[in-house]
Amino acid sequence: MGTARPAENRQITALPEAVIPQRTTTAPQTEGDPTDEQMVWLLQVGIVEPGDMSTLERIVGEITKAAASTTNAKPRSTAPRRRNAVSTMPAADIQRLYRMDKSRAFKSITEAPSPDCPIALNVLTAHFSCPPTNVNQGPPPSTVPEMTILRVPGEEEKLLRPVTPSEVTARLRRCAKTTPGPDGIPYRAWRRVDPGGKVLSAIFNNCMREEKIPSQWKTSRTVLLHKGGEEEDLGNWRPIALQPTIGKIFAGVIADRLYEWAMRGRRLSFPLQKGFIPGTEGCFEHNFALNCALEDARRNSKEIVIAWLDLADAFGSVPHAHIVRTLLEMAMPNSLVRLISNLYEEIETRIEASGGTTEPIKLTKGVRQGDPLSPLLFNLAIEPMLRAALARQATAGYKIGGTTLCALAYADDVVLIARSAGALDTLLHAVSTSATWSGLTFKPKKCASLHLDHTQGRRRLKQSRFNIQGRPMTILQEGDREEVAAPT
Repeated sequence: MGTARPAENRQITALPEAVIPQRTTTAPQTEGDPTDEQMVWLLQVGIVEPGDMSTLERIVGEITKAAASTTNAKPRSTAPRRRNAVSTMPAADIQRLYRMDKSRAFKSITEAPSPDCPIALNVLTAHFSCPPTNVNQGPPPSTVPEMTILRVPGEEEKLLRPVTPSEVTARLRRCAKTTPGPDGIPYRAWRRVDPGGKVLSAIFNNCMREEKIPSQWKTSRTVLLHKGGEEEDLGNWRPIALQPTIGKIFAGVIADRLYEWAMRGRRLSFPLQKGFIPGTEGCFEHNFALNCALEDARRNSKEIVIAWLDLADAFGSVPHAHIVRTLLEMAMPNSLVRLISNLYEEIETRIEASGGTTEPIKLTKGVRQGDPLSPLLFNLAIEPMLRAALARQATAGYKIGGTTLCALAYADDVVLIARSAGALDTLLHAVSTSATWSGLTFKPKKCASLHLDHTQGRRRLKQSRFNIQGRPMTILQEGDREEVAAPT
């Protein structure tokens, strides 16, 4: 996926072996000072020569072992697993959880524990081993507008500045309750073995310098969460990658920087795209906007045409080559593009199901759900598709007051809103051609359209037919639940 790295002249001051003290676990003398144990790690990381990934990987292995010893962490078992039955929570506990984590509180109320996937291991292996989609290496189709961004002074320096301990500790606080990876090491173990994040920041800076990550961080265990529907249909299962927590901390630090770069530089079509954007309630806000448009059409005797689009295996299918192409178009520094490319080179996972666990599977496409960086990379990758729709907002979108709506997106859940059937055809053509160029495919059976006409003084549900990537979409009928759906 990555490009060849140019030769660079790098210098680093080496520390002699004699100055490395004996490892101890004594507490720091003053707040903020590294412990003796941390000092050992810092000195070892500091003398890693440029290009010497094997030494860095050895040090990472040692500190990972030390982190595991603080919690008696055990590697995740490969035996068939059964999840716990649903349990109820007292109201006070739900309220407390809501204050701490709205998403977890919502899921605890609305979602039962996922069943184990009954699909055979050989079928899972064949599916996840599929080669990547061929990406059109030519220029984008005419439906995709030029990638315009806002270059903010100093943005490149902020992206490439050394990782600080405060960035590490801030990220650790935010991911304290997420699931450990295949090594079983929870995030609290890193706070114990590296209070203040000094050693981790030094390791991460080596990764930034080398534009590579240790090979230990490229392995994961994937659990499959049921989304509903037939359990035998693999499309009804969401793969969540459980990665080593140290690697996720690093990815989270990079993600924090990139969100600011993307938002301030107008690289995301916000507020059209609200998927995983910090500080927004994207689902609720998009639902409200869509319902307002439907109500406006009813009250003002207007026509409105809506399409709900569903990408096939969205996160798992986006081609790596397209991600790289988009990041370069958005003027991401080349060194950071090479680092992100390396995050997805030679990665592998084992899939867990009711029948056990697969052998390691090489992943050659897609982004890993569960990785802090994946939502942003996916959002950036589908920007050409969203901008293709947005470029036609003035002529095809639905006008409500002083606003014109043409699309609402929550990551891969996209809704198109048009003023007429012809206008929706225009939007669908633009989105179809840009998605095909990006190496993405829609599922026509799960894409749906709704055509409401109030212009004759009464509500009429028209049976207008629409295509996505040349294939017919589902036409919603009276009473269909999806009629008032929105990105979720």
